Amino acid sequence: MHANIWYHQAGQAIWSLASIAGNQALKSFHEFSKNQIDSIMVLDLATRDWKTKGFLNPELADKLYQVQLICSIDSGLLVNRAGTVEYWNLLLNQVLSLGPTPYRQRLTAKLDYNYLWYDKNTLFLSLPNPGSELDSIRILPGDFIPTGKFIYIQANDGWGNYLYYLIAGLVVLIAGIAVVVSRKFSLSTRSTTGQPKPFTEPAVHPVTGDLKSAYARENIFTTIESALIRLILNNMQTMQQLTSIEAINRTLGIAHKSLDMQKRKRSDTITSINEKYMLYTGRTGAELIKRVRSELDGRIHEFYIPQDEIPVIQKILSGQNA
Repeated sequence: MHANIWYHQAGQAIWSLASIAGNQALKSFHEFSKNQIDSIMVLDLATRDWKTKGFLNPELADKLYQVQLICSIDSGLLVNRAGTVEYWNLLLNQVLSLGPTPYRQRLTAKLDYNYLWYDKNTLFLSLPNPGSELDSIRILPGDFIPTGKFIYIQANDGWGNYLYYLIAGLVVLIAGIAVVVSRKFSLSTRSTTGQPKPFTEPAVHPVTGDLKSAYARENIFTTIESALIRLILNNMQTMQQLTSIEAINRTLGIAHKSLDMQKRKRSDTITSINEKYMLYTGRTGAELIKRVRSELDGRIHEFYIPQDEIPVIQKILSGQNA
């Protein structure tokens, strides 16, 4: 199932993420080959007229027909692109990536459902096992993180390429400025002695300020993720050693599974932990769990937590509900 067709029910139109003139396979006979950029075509069902909406983002156009469609929703497509679940909002012309939600790994790992149906932020699906019951996943707009990427660029003739790269350059420039400003702001919060300035809590309501909330604080990590983090911490602090693949398999309950299943489960769990940790700390690239090749056998890896991250993760784990 490919992510190249979307039916816009409210607008009575069909959007096609197809190639201009369908000539993806043509090769240039000139000295320099000419790149073919795909485009988005829209069919108005009322007038039966085709119109070119714009040039498709070359990053999305690359191997477009290998992108797996999860389902069509009211404003675009939910797809799996190279192992990443993305929401292509065609109406707003935005690419959003699914954050670390409880159902992200399920959508990424398994797409061979017998039935898929989307209605009002809820995705209904059923497993291919005989006698299985219909299940549902609640998809909320807040589960997706904007990537800053466009789906298509409105352009005329050959200006499409130039316009795309101009906008892409501006996006990169703005992102760089934002990083610099963010770092300067972080430094400005420190006093002349080098210590962080005290954070002033917002005013608390005089009546409810001393009362405990009736709602439990949501845990950042799942039970199995917390168990894996504690295992690695204990091995480092008590045993003064790295954590082996076998120990991780036992903690995840996959010691008797196939090697492919073990590798996928380890990778999914560690990726989920690292993504949540980066979101919580606000530090892009701050991996909590890292791996290193074993000194005894370079073909296998062992796992550890960087020393600088240990105080942070200990504080996080202490605040999680039992």
